[in-house]
Amino acid sequence: MSTGQLFFGLLFLAIGLSSLTNVDVFRYVWPVIFIFIGIRILIGRRIFSRRTHGISELHQDEINEVSIFSGTGKRVTSTGFTGGKAVAIFSGTELDLSGAKIKGKTAQLQLVAIYGGIKLIVPKGWRVFSEGTGILGGFANHTTGASDSSPKLTVTGAAIFGGVEIVN
Repeated sequence: MSTGQLFFGLLFLAIGLSSLTNVDVFRYVWPVIFIFIGIRILIGRRIFSRRTHGISELHQDEINEVSIFSGTGKRVTSTGFTGGKAVAIFSGTELDLSGAKIKGKTAQLQLVAIYGGIKLIVPKGWRVFSEGTGILGGFANHTTGASDSSPKLTVTGAAIFGGVEIVN
């Protein structure tokens, strides 16, 4: 069970108990939340989440990743990569495309980070064009140049209170 599932589960439990009894359960919600956060900080996140260690491999030609309240790491090894979408909400995502090959000459990837971050790693031989928007966040392309005949990756999206970083 992830931290987000635990939080929302306890919230709905409090709403249900408050509806069934005449006890004001919400009087205790904020102290319980602060106690939970304090224990999480002192003991560590590993007890409260089921984060996987390491990066898992994807052999798909198209990425479709959503990460909410937990981190993910994916290494794409497709030989016919076409693009896809990745969304990180209150979490972090790392996409490693260094072992992928673009199908044809171009691919398009849409990245959205809301109160979280996405790190995209691309091969050194790719031309990367970023057309992302940062709203109280950052959308940065730190890749080095490539030749005009290199495969082209266009990255679009937004970083809202978060960040998207593209590196090679």
